[in-house]
Amino acid sequence: MADVASKQQAEKKRRILIVDNSPAICHTLDTLARRVRTADVEIVTLTNGRRAIARLHEDKFDVIVSDFLMDGADGIEVLTEARAANPAGLRILMTALNEIPVPLSRIEAADVDAYVLKPLELHDVLLLLIAFLHRNESTLSEHRAHARALERLERHATTPHDLAASRGSFAVS
Repeated sequence: MADVASKQQAEKKRRILIVDNSPAICHTLDTLARRVRTADVEIVTLTNGRRAIARLHEDKFDVIVSDFLMDGADGIEVLTEARAANPAGLRILMTALNEIPVPLSRIEAADVDAYVLKPLELHDVLLLLIAFLHRNESTLSEHRAHARALERLERHATTPHDLAASRGSFAVS
């Protein structure tokens, strides 16, 4: 009977997966996410894209935060697999300027819900995690609209300066 109750409680937990090849960034984001951690939130950090993909097939996550450039698999691949494993999971891609040199079709397959620019603004990341964990529909809609607009701008940007100018207007808010 206790095992059934434990399993039901575990199923109710909201889970965050953080993937970045930098252990320091994983540690920083884990520490930051602890601010929203309650008894019903679990955080998993991984430093390799392939390991993250394997974990996505083992466990269900509500929010997946992935860096773009990583060992094993890039963030687009991780988030595409996250979408396949759990379409309802929310996907956040962290990236530095001029860092998404992949075909737009790959980006669209990942269906990114929000982009976070590096260097990270930790307060903004914290607010985003809180909104996503609580499934705040207006915030989700706003970030998704910004993500689609950013992708459209990237499609038409011709120089690194164009990309930098377009991304600057989509900082996490």
